Amino acid sequence: MSLRMSALVYVEGETDVPVVSAVMRAAGWGGDEYMVFAKGGSRNVKKTLREQAVKSSPVPRIFIIDADGHCPVELRRSLLPGGSVESVLLRVCDNEIESWILADDQAFSRFFNMPLAKVESPDGVDAKERMLRSVYRLRTSNAQDFAREPSKHSGKYRFGSRYHTLIRRFIDEEWDAQRAAQRSDSLKRAVQRLGELHDRFIGGELS
Repeated sequence: MSLRMSALVYVEGETDVPVVSAVMRAAGWGGDEYMVFAKGGSRNVKKTLREQAVKSSPVPRIFIIDADGHCPVELRRSLLPGGSVESVLLRVCDNEIESWILADDQAFSRFFNMPLAKVESPDGVDAKERMLRSVYRLRTSNAQDFAREPSKHSGKYRFGSRYHTLIRRFIDEEWDAQRAAQRSDSLKRAVQRLGELHDRFIGGELS
């Protein structure tokens, strides 16, 4: 692999990077086989996707985006109406990447010392909001670092001062993508498709 270029993985924001990195590893990708780039929002990821979708290359380009309330199938069709070259892969989180995080309820329960029954379901909309709210209501010091009270302007819970640090620690120490995939169909499909792409990449089959 030393002579082969790394796959390029594009995500919406910095908080997505550790999650998607863990998903890549679960799909069989080695740490030197890919690089993850946060594009600063879904609009920028989609713009890059449209630019890359028609460019043939032996280098895989992988795009992970949130459905954000849209039907994943319809969203994929709208973004890639003409399809894409074989080295471009788009996966849509149903409904947000926080849905994938919550899918490993055992890990979430352990890390935040929360009863398993209190862990929010990965299904449905506003996974990020529900995740932040459930942790904030624990009222522990760790919880306050993870989530802050709702904004007076938007009414939505906010990231705590150490959210990025804690989410990385949670992903590195507790979260298991394979276990989470058992409770998230979109994550299960993503791991499978990423694994298949890795096999083609290693075999030099992409162009």
